[in-house]
Amino acid sequence: MIVRVFRARPRPGKEKALEDYYIQTAVPQLQAQKGVRWVNFGRPLERGQEEYVLVSVWESKEDLIAFAGANWRKPKLLANEVDFVQDQVVDHYEMVPVGG
Repeated sequence: MIVRVFRARPRPGKEKALEDYYIQTAVPQLQAQKGVRWVNFGRPLERGQEEYVLVSVWESKEDLIAFAGANWRKPKLLANEVDFVQDQVVDHYEMVPVGG
């Protein structure tokens, strides 16, 4: 499985709009994608740390590519997200099974 960690800094004054967008639109859109096992959203824990995160777990790299396209290694902004996001970065990890 693949873990995709998308981090975004909102445009000034757009923090609440970005948070609402992720909760109401982005998370449900990601959850509806083929191969998505889990999605969650995180907001800054403290003021001054203006970075938000969307973490998704994908069944396979092929499912991720079907969603993100050939440039899957680069951030993919969903519809209207560009209105709220100033900077973004995405990283991918192979999930390692652990006992428990």
